Amino acid sequence: MEIHKKKLQELFSKATWSEKDRRWLLDYLEQNNSDELRQIMHEYFSIEIDSTGKVRDEKAGFWLREIHQKVSAKVSSRKKIRIFNFLRYAAAVSVLIILINGIYNVFLLKTVPGKEVTNSPFSPENDLPPGGNKAVLTLGDGDQIILDTASNGMITRQAGAQVIKSGTGQIEYLADNSEALQIDYNTISTPLGGTYQLTLSDGTHVWLNAASSIRFPAGFSGKERKVFITGEAYFEVEPQYARVTGRKGQQKIIPFLVDVAGKGTLEVLGTHFNVNSYTDESAIKTTLLEGSVKFIPGSAIQTEEADRSVLISPGQQVQLAPDGQVLVTAGVDLEKVVAWKNGYFMFSSSSVQEVMNQIARWYNIEVVFEGTISDRKFGGKIQRDLNLSETLTILGKNNVRFKIEGRKLYVES
Repeated sequence: MEIHKKKLQELFSKATWSEKDRRWLLDYLEQNNSDELRQIMHEYFSIEIDSTGKVRDEKAGFWLREIHQKVSAKVSSRKKIRIFNFLRYAAAVSVLIILINGIYNVFLLKTVPGKEVTNSPFSPENDLPPGGNKAVLTLGDGDQIILDTASNGMITRQAGAQVIKSGTGQIEYLADNSEALQIDYNTISTPLGGTYQLTLSDGTHVWLNAASSIRFPAGFSGKERKVFITGEAYFEVEPQYARVTGRKGQQKIIPFLVDVAGKGTLEVLGTHFNVNSYTDESAIKTTLLEGSVKFIPGSAIQTEEADRSVLISPGQQVQLAPDGQVLVTAGVDLEKVVAWKNGYFMFSSSSVQEVMNQIARWYNIEVVFEGTISDRKFGGKIQRDLNLSETLTILGKNNVRFKIEGRKLYVES
């Protein structure tokens, strides 16, 4: 079956299919039983279901459209053999559609929020809801504001900036040029099971994942813009410029710097990127989606040793290992990296420990492994708005057993 899986992966990654490719698919569908194909489709299609129970699987829909288009691409009604091939191809496609619809039905029975989860080992009493919009704002004077319960509108002023909570629950810092800005640092922290969005006074937009924080000046001034983060954050940095003294009409960009958990610094020039600095992960990871980012390891700054900075391009990821080694990886799965920001978990050859790290942070639970930890790998996509029991029921299809006791989750793999 591994050979078939690899061939299907190869086909779906191609922009066009040859006649040989089409014949292979037809022969495969005719010669292999539906159980094997159903298993492959289970592993291929990440079933994503929203809170209304509607299947939202763009990849599955895309592949079905591709099959329709590519399998029948060169069919001509002028020759009988072409008509015959078209009918055979259409039958092959219909088999795929029936199988995929069957898979959808299985998942719908077991994962639709608000409906009973079939064969679920969890009772309503030991279930837990998903995380949500939760954060605490700590002002420069130490006062704290619980943002998820604060009223909409202006909630305070800080160093010449108005702090506004929008109707969508986000925080926005609006610089007031009528006052001279001073360095007055604020901190927004999310708890386990929390996430939050904010817009800094320079227009930079930030998403915070669970158990994360960002420390930043209420208003930026001077030759640089610098913030400090822990945990995980996604940035869309707004470019900002300053006049060049003595050179009329010329401007230079004001650099945006991110201190990553005290372990390194990112120098940013107007870009989109994700930073993961959780202490329970194997390395600090910065992944670039747009623009340009330079990563400077912390030791290089502290000891002024030879420049070990690394410049990465879109689609690349720089990792800082615990031993100080810096590794750059190309061709990173960007959808997986920012899945948390877009409202779902996404796994791809992920270990059970990696999966449980994300589950623990989002549902605010302690994970306890029982017995030998399996080396089984997980793949797929799950909405983050499901209750814990629904998420575990999906994960349990990989022969992993779970037990919930209070806020402890026992895992036997």
